[in-house]
Amino acid sequence: MSVHSQRAEADRFDYALEFIRRRPLDGRLYVSLCLCDYYRLQSAAEDLYGERSRVPRFEYNSLLSRATITSFQSDLSTIVHDDVGFMIRYSATSQLKEHGFPEDVWSRVKWPSRFVRRFSKRYVTSDKVVEAGAEFYTGGISFSTPTCAVIGWTMEQYSDIQDDVRLLLYGVEYQAVIVVRIEESPQYHSPVVDEAVEFIRPDYDQERDILRAEFWDISKTSLLGPYVYGNFAWVGRIANLFLDVYKRRGKTDEPEVTRHVRTPRKCGYCAANLVVCQFIIQDGQCVKQGKINLNLTIGELAPTAEVTNSNKRSIPVTIDVDALLERVQIAMVYTGVDRFAFYCLRPESSA
Repeated sequence: MSVHSQRAEADRFDYALEFIRRRPLDGRLYVSLCLCDYYRLQSAAEDLYGERSRVPRFEYNSLLSRATITSFQSDLSTIVHDDVGFMIRYSATSQLKEHGFPEDVWSRVKWPSRFVRRFSKRYVTSDKVVEAGAEFYTGGISFSTPTCAVIGWTMEQYSDIQDDVRLLLYGVEYQAVIVVRIEESPQYHSPVVDEAVEFIRPDYDQERDILRAEFWDISKTSLLGPYVYGNFAWVGRIANLFLDVYKRRGKTDEPEVTRHVRTPRKCGYCAANLVVCQFIIQDGQCVKQGKINLNLTIGELAPTAEVTNSNKRSIPVTIDVDALLERVQIAMVYTGVDRFAFYCLRPESSA
């Protein structure tokens, strides 16, 4: 390795280390690192915050030699994606029960395991935890079959999300990946300097309780926000909410994605793996009611011979729009309170 390359790697490592020390709100850093430096960063974070700390979170894409470091997240998408995962599992198990499949089948549609690592040879040294979605537990050596991962699209570039999708489809070998995107208007930014401090009373706990009560009142009258407190919008109005569903094409582990091709749709891009984009809120208006079809079937979420050989294997897995919007409202309340708390307790506030 040349001296120039060594200096560049050292600069990237130092930049990532400084990001870990700052831990900014809604911070997510993508940085090219060798695997050794990735492990060094993890070790540095443990020294700073302890082994049990969940922030920052580390992921690694060995195909791209790229680390993803995630700090505190207050993006609505990263909260609601967990609810979407639950709804998918609930729909699949309910349909399996309703159509007469035994408990030994529907009871094995489970939450993704945080402790199992399965990566194909091109991603063999990758590191990623899936926190929402579904897996079908089989027992034995393989333990489970990854079926559907659900991730939230925060403020990064769409190309970065596509890299995550490919890692899950071809590295972990999920059958499907659902990307949840919620766009606020205006997009939230943490208050700077004394932009919001003038209305914060000395009793922080009391202030937070008042804020929570006011936000619950807002949620009863305003489905889509905004959530304003002290002349500051802690949660903006929901402009768009949509779900992108991606699936693997064929049995190859080679990524089959056409990137960065814009389409007229607000979801913005076209990819070979994209099978459906379901808008629920578009331009500030609810555009879906009842149940939406995500192009997923019970045969895909319960890939056992008893289901896949049945004429019922194509029964769709759906999501109830009203239930999802209710979860979005709850997420908006708690997100607003968390953003307020982060602002009040930031290091600069003690100065």
